[in-house]
Amino acid sequence: MTARLAIAFCLCLGLASCALLFPRKAALDLVHDTYRSDFRNYVAAQPSDICKYSTAFDNSLEAIRAFEKKYAGEKTAEMGHVLVLKGMIHLQAKHFGTARAMQGQVTAATIAASDDREVRDTLFKKTFADLLNGWEEVCKVLAATLPDDASAAAVLEKSADNILKHVREATKRPGLESDDGAIYLATTASIFQFYTMRMKADACMPPTPCAGAYATFEAKLKEGTDAIYDLMTADEQKAAEAKGVFAWKARCNTVTATPTGWKDAEFSRSRQRYVEWYAEVKSYRPCPKAP
Repeated sequence: MTARLAIAFCLCLGLASCALLFPRKAALDLVHDTYRSDFRNYVAAQPSDICKYSTAFDNSLEAIRAFEKKYAGEKTAEMGHVLVLKGMIHLQAKHFGTARAMQGQVTAATIAASDDREVRDTLFKKTFADLLNGWEEVCKVLAATLPDDASAAAVLEKSADNILKHVREATKRPGLESDDGAIYLATTASIFQFYTMRMKADACMPPTPCAGAYATFEAKLKEGTDAIYDLMTADEQKAAEAKGVFAWKARCNTVTATPTGWKDAEFSRSRQRYVEWYAEVKSYRPCPKAP
């Protein structure tokens, strides 16, 4: 056997034996890979669907159940990662009751890893309460069952501020995770800011109008969109800007032609959601004054 073949053989043997030497890590990798697949495939059919009880993550939950059954009773770092991920899945699937019941477990979970998973799961753990509080308020708004706009706006604003603080801290670290964790959180914070703006702007409608309602909130909204923009690729940034300009002009009735300069097919459906949301927020800039 040549030296080169011997090295290749040893490498293959080493990779194959990882699952035997580190079974918990291999099982955790399977859980995370399943979650990534479910998350990338999950896109709400309509904006109003974002608050519907979802079964999109059932494959992930099944993988987690298998992990928990196999390692029941253990208090390892791998189990901590699984707990955080399980809580996030229930939250993202809008299983609010289960997510709320798991809040204590998620925030107390011990997680440790040397790769990007530690960054992502630490972010999820630190922001879980704010994500849960914010999404519950957003879904009340969409269901038109909100008893107190001012109270909801305060919750959303605080949740968005806390989430963006943790995202900014994470982005200072080299090798930020590549599986959309930070940009997902930045987009969620931006969604919370958007609904805060809309509720506050609604208070400026007749019979108590106030001038420049959007301008008052523009700087706040920019915090969220800037965080999203910074986590996009260069091509995504170009598409987001182009889409935002077109959406703004369309809302203001100053353009009718179909724009060019980007192709949705160039981005995965998962990543496209961030481009679309960025453009949506940018479209709410004040319209130009008529001459």
